[in-house]
Amino acid sequence: MKKNRFFIVVILLFLSLLLFITSNKYVAFIMISFAIYLLLAIISVRFSSVDVETETYDEAKKNEKFPLSLRIKKVGLIPVVNVKIYVTYSNHFYNEEFILNFDKFSGGRGVKSLSFDKSGTYNFSIKSVRIFDLLGIFSKNIRVKSDGEIIIKPDIRTDYHNPFIGRNRSLQDFSLFSRYDESGDMAGVKDYVIGDNVKLIHWKLTGKLNKPVLKEYLVNDGRKILLIVDSRVSNEKFDDLIDEFFSFSSSLLEYEYFHHLAWLDADTPEISEVSSGYKLSAAIKEFMKASSSDKNALEYFLSLDIIGDFSTVVYFTDLEDGGKYHFDGEQIITVNSDGLLTGDIDG
Repeated sequence: MKKNRFFIVVILLFLSLLLFITSNKYVAFIMISFAIYLLLAIISVRFSSVDVETETYDEAKKNEKFPLSLRIKKVGLIPVVNVKIYVTYSNHFYNEEFILNFDKFSGGRGVKSLSFDKSGTYNFSIKSVRIFDLLGIFSKNIRVKSDGEIIIKPDIRTDYHNPFIGRNRSLQDFSLFSRYDESGDMAGVKDYVIGDNVKLIHWKLTGKLNKPVLKEYLVNDGRKILLIVDSRVSNEKFDDLIDEFFSFSSSLLEYEYFHHLAWLDADTPEISEVSSGYKLSAAIKEFMKASSSDKNALEYFLSLDIIGDFSTVVYFTDLEDGGKYHFDGEQIITVNSDGLLTGDIDG
């Protein structure tokens, strides 16, 4: 609050009293009223405080509109205070940052409708609130701290055509993957469908969920597949590459094939086992919270011993240095954001 504004009010009051004593009482009354308002506005803004509550979804789809709601919990002395709040959003992958301005509150609540066209985790932060008197003459910045996030999920296509399936082999003969069966180690559960073996019903979970669910078992033939995505954000097709990566994974699950997903979170390698829809959703959330990397993910994973545990590696990249890599004499298959596959999967 600037001190000279207070002195302006004092001078205005003095002149008003002078006019009142000398001649024009009507003008003096208006000036005195205005001076009293200014004095009250100064006091109100000076001693007001606000708390901000934020409400939004935990996750949404790309280009899907969702609300961000801000609620003012408390405003000080007298309710003649307007509020402006600046919300800063940032995306880990793209290092994008933009500001939303809330300046209209009805009943202490402001709502904006948002949408994002790129997947990732968007963190929003409110660091300060500026409050104004009713006429916007006086203002004050109040420091607050309110943080949150929303995950914008990738587009997983239900009509996705997996380039692995149907390439010179029938699905039944395709032995690069471990797959689900009704024998072996338990891998998870699924909803009961008429015709399923009732002996496989998971009775404890059925009672808890109030719906019949079946145990699923995994037969591991010793051959595993690893999907690696290049998390270097250096071209406009990166978001399409993410869609391709998770659509590919989802299509494998649809045919009950066990696999792993891998990526770099900055310089940290992450590997996630995918043996159910729940685990795929968990992997998507973890990936969406990751930061982009400036390293070639495939080269990084090739330098680790763990990659030798996998019989097939699929690398998702649009960058030219994806190239043709080999490990243990086997060619690594690469897929780009358009779903084009290179490499021989029939060897």
